[in-house]
Parts: sequence; C-alpha cells; structure tokens
Amino acid sequence: MAKSENKKVDLKAKAMEEMNSLVEQHNELVKSVQEQQGRLTEVKSMLLEKQGYLKALEDCDADCEKDA
Repeated sequence: MAKSENKKVDLKAKAMEEMNSLVEQHNELVKSVQEQQGRLTEVKSMLLEKQGYLKALEDCDADCEKDA
C-alpha cells in the first residue's frame, strides 16, 4: 500500500509541475500578445498620420497647380 501512495504523490507532484509550466507559458503568451497589440496600435496610428500627411501634400499640390 505504501508503494501505491508514493505513486499517487509522485503523480500529483508531476501534474502540479506540468500545471505550473503551463501557467508560465500562458502568462508569457499573454504578455507577448499584449506587447504585440500595443505595437499594432502604434503602427495603425502612424498609418493614419501618414495618410493625413499624404492627403495634405496632395491638396497642397492641387492648390499650387490651380494658382499657377
């Protein structure tokens, strides 16, 4: 019976180690996703700014051509 109890304890300890490993992996992935979402937001903002800049240049060119 003692051998059976040791096996149960070993299985539980192994399962807890695996659970801890999975929790760590989960946390690392969540952190990575959050960082990437932050970067995506930055790039989207830069795209919008650049689109506005390009539109302003087009409008400026059109005004310059009209005045010439």
